[in-house]
Amino acid sequence: MPFFIQKCLLFSILVTFWGSLSVAHAAPNQVAEAKAGFIVQYSQYVRWPNASRIKPFTICSVGSNDVSDALVKQLQKNKPMFNGHPIQYLQLFNQVADKNCHLIYFANQQKPRAGRTGRAILTVSDAPGFSQVGMIEISQQQNKLVTIINQALLQQNNLQASALLLQVAEIKH
Repeated sequence: MPFFIQKCLLFSILVTFWGSLSVAHAAPNQVAEAKAGFIVQYSQYVRWPNASRIKPFTICSVGSNDVSDALVKQLQKNKPMFNGHPIQYLQLFNQVADKNCHLIYFANQQKPRAGRTGRAILTVSDAPGFSQVGMIEISQQQNKLVTIINQALLQQNNLQASALLLQVAEIKH
């Protein structure tokens, strides 16, 4: 089976599993691990301009919480790849995007000052209402984790969600 099809199949299985994860009865660390898994998978299902030149792909975090802690652990344990290179992690201590960041997770209810970064940087958070100012919100709805995509902000920042990601997400225009 071609590698791309394997990735799509795996993502579909993961979305199905995580999408049905009951957050009402799940331990907080399980919810954090699932959200961290979503964040890592977004790197595979969003297209960056000149993606072939991205070496290495860097996920950054502004602030710290259970999700950012789980994200660090997943990156260290699973060593996911982007274009054949390991994904790296960088902790930011303010909202000024590091020039090496490709995806920024906003922890602790922190919201970016502006959704348009002027660069191809994917912004993600689980803060309620984040999709009004950021690109992807991981929301808890009816005891499930749901991806909400602000399609307009993605396009303004020259990013494109894959068809597979758009199928499983709620879209804000």
